[in-house]
Amino acid sequence: MAGINEKTNENGLEDYYKSHNELTPNELNLTHNELDKLRGEIDQIDRQLLKLFEARMDTAAKVARYKEANNLAITDKAREQKVLDQIALWARPEYKEQVRILFQTIMDLSKQVQARHMTRTAGIVGYQGMPGSFSEQAVLEYFGDGPLERKNYASFEDVCKALQAKDIDYGVLPLENSLTGGITEVYDLLSAYGFYIVGEKIVKIDHNLLVNPGTRLESVREVISHPQAFLQCSNFLKRHPEWKLISCSNTAVSAKMLAERANNHQAVIAGKRAAELYGLQVLAEGIH
Repeated sequence: MAGINEKTNENGLEDYYKSHNELTPNELNLTHNELDKLRGEIDQIDRQLLKLFEARMDTAAKVARYKEANNLAITDKAREQKVLDQIALWARPEYKEQVRILFQTIMDLSKQVQARHMTRTAGIVGYQGMPGSFSEQAVLEYFGDGPLERKNYASFEDVCKALQAKDIDYGVLPLENSLTGGITEVYDLLSAYGFYIVGEKIVKIDHNLLVNPGTRLESVREVISHPQAFLQCSNFLKRHPEWKLISCSNTAVSAKMLAERANNHQAVIAGKRAAELYGLQVLAEGIH
């Protein structure tokens, strides 16, 4: 069986693949030595693939510099579809699906490389929650308060769906909490959608008791917040067993709701940014 070496050019590879399109009856009954020889050929092909892959990633890094200079988003859906359509025309029919998966993965890895080479000021980032949430705080601390467009979503999975649909360039999701541990739902979503982690930011969770201006501590009857916030502030809440705890989807959502109600018998647990955004008063600081 003919071998292949590192000097084989593109046409040589094509001829090689054509000549090996089908296995003969003898090749179906390989000896151990023949199997080793085939594996050796695979190793040589892999070395060529590696060189081509690295060259592609180097080129992706150059593309990143152009995108950064021209304030372009990392994701270009039209370009990606064009690549996949062209590859489908080139691929042999029996490998079309595998080729599509391969090149989609290569493009996803290219975007990772581009993200590393670009300053974090271009594109669209999605996060779960409202403005004023700790997820938004993570976005601001990681990307900075620059021209990056921010989009908020109702759930963690909504962020994943937007990223999968390429409506956003980055998704920011909480992975774990120092008090309550890993967030299983997020890990499950990362696995289900096949996403990669390209960066991380440790955000200090600074919970505060927020009220409408003029509300006094003794008049509070109900506290609204996310269930995790209740867990994180359990020691403070134990000192007020008379308070009714009402769960909400997000700390910032609870702050917005309270501001809209103008209720002087309710309080919320949220961050100081939420207080600033929604005009609330900090009644007790650092209650976590």
